[in-house]
Amino acid sequence: MGKKQDRDRQRAIRRYLSGESPANIYGSLGYSHRWFFKWLQRYQPGDEEWFRERSRRPTSTLDRTPHEIEEIVKMVRLDLYNRGLFCGAQAIQWEMDDLLARPLPSVRTINRILSRNELTHRRTGRYEPKGRKYPKLIGHKPNDVHQSDFVGPVIWRDRCVSTACTVSIWQATAARWNRCCSAAAPKPSRRSGRVGCGWACRNTNRSTTKPRSMAAQHTPGAWAT
Repeated sequence: MGKKQDRDRQRAIRRYLSGESPANIYGSLGYSHRWFFKWLQRYQPGDEEWFRERSRRPTSTLDRTPHEIEEIVKMVRLDLYNRGLFCGAQAIQWEMDDLLARPLPSVRTINRILSRNELTHRRTGRYEPKGRKYPKLIGHKPNDVHQSDFVGPVIWRDRCVSTACTVSIWQATAARWNRCCSAAAPKPSRRSGRVGCGWACRNTNRSTTKPRSMAAQHTPGAWAT
């Protein structure tokens, strides 16, 4: 279709230059008055591509990211990559915020800049541990040290929710120790309900037994009634 239109534009201008009237030209070709004079205005004797369609894309974009910000994004990404750190869009945004780069682009804008400049490749080779140990939190008594984390998202009552869970480090360690002891000991009878600790009691006999008190929940050898 495009080639036929190109030929019609050239044919119309040639017929006009030979002295034929415009109404007869665009009428015989099946086009409008506006179409003919549009291409007559586009016609340039020295331009061999005058009959081609031009892009309708705006020559300038008001909300385009400044060139300086794009250069900072590329520089920060390469710097994080060379230092062996996380170099994704979120990490780049945090680094730019520390550098007080303004305006601060969004994560999606940074992703577009990286894709446009082909800076989305990952590291090659196997991961080499740096020999750093994660900090270990030690609790010497209940409620001494707490650890919090987000769990989810999960579907609850037709909604997607996330929950913040907090656990005492000492109680979690004691629960793991009691579970290990309970696994090594003979399995308790359903009728007696005797278990190694209140934690196991709540997980193994939740529907039939309840701990006697809060003290029984963390006392090894507690009886569930």
